Amino acid sequence: MPHPQMFDDDDPVLARVRAIALALPGAADERSYAPAYLGTSGWLGIDLDVRTDDAELAELIEESYRTVAPARLLAELEQGSPRRA
Repeated sequence: MPHPQMFDDDDPVLARVRAIALALPGAADERSYAPAYLGTSGWLGIDLDVRTDDAELAELIEESYRTVAPARLLAELEQGSPRRA
């Protein structure tokens, strides 16, 4: 059962809470959102645009991969296995 929305997106208190939460280490930035169908499972989406360079994109993908990959594949990643293109 999905959690009911308790605040309007333009609520000023919600804006303050978001600002505080986004200041925490590792917090998502303003481009992130909960995607339809997957957001309820804890997934986050991010809008990629011209501000997103290749290094940032690689970092975002690797960080996401590390949260779901099995231990065996994480060990390969730590050993520096060549990446497939």
